[in-house]
Amino acid sequence: MLERNLDEIPDRGRRASRRQRRRRHRAAPGFELGKVRAGRITEMTRDGVHVRINGVDWPVHIPELSWGDIGHPSEILSAGATVEVRTLSTPANGEHPYLVLA
Repeated sequence: MLERNLDEIPDRGRRASRRQRRRRHRAAPGFELGKVRAGRITEMTRDGVHVRINGVDWPVHIPELSWGDIGHPSEILSAGATVEVRTLSTPANGEHPYLVLA
């Protein structure tokens, strides 16, 4: 049987994350301080949601979703919903913009 070193075979997740980082790096300079943008929720985690804007998924963390305490984003949002986010800080050195629910 042919043995393979799994570390040498790039998996789809790694390729997707590299591709996502390249897209983020190209798209990040377009965010302006205070600007409101519409996006679609693509993923919900216990830490927050990912909002797709212009083909790139950007994180919005739980404290930026609501003034009240919530345990999980699904308490106030649903996957696939369209939301508006506001840029609170602009990216520096290729980092992602800091977004909050508008």
